[in-house]
Amino acid sequence: MSYKPDGFHTVTAHMLVNDAKKAIALFEKALDAEVMGIMEMPGTGTVVHASLKIGTSMVFLSDPMPMSSRKPSGPDGSSVAFYLYVENVDAAFDKARNNGMTAVDDQPRDMFWGDRTGELKDPFGHTWTLATKVKDVTAQDIAGALNSFGDS
Repeated sequence: MSYKPDGFHTVTAHMLVNDAKKAIALFEKALDAEVMGIMEMPGTGTVVHASLKIGTSMVFLSDPMPMSSRKPSGPDGSSVAFYLYVENVDAAFDKARNNGMTAVDDQPRDMFWGDRTGELKDPFGHTWTLATKVKDVTAQDIAGALNSFGDS
């Protein structure tokens, strides 16, 4: 038996949001999330735990619980951010923006580390960087690019 469930990587993000059902619906439309499981508090509909598959990764999500020491962030921001690899960053960026996420960048752009990225925010305060690897770069290429920032 594996030390982790099938389909999971070694780190799984867990978001606590106000209105988990709304977040789930947004992520289904904007990020092609697939609901793998959801547990609701009987009689209230409060989401105690949800498992979503986004691409090849799992994300946990829930409404705030009275016994939790964590509190959800708001639309002003969160210390949690997500970096999501997709096959076509431009198409995924447009889809997410057209389905309720707010663009931080005007459009995706090529980055010195070899990814093309576009950054968006969800209405719950989380930042999502969508990325597609577009070229292989060496550590020397990256060091040169970082050094050029110091010259500016």
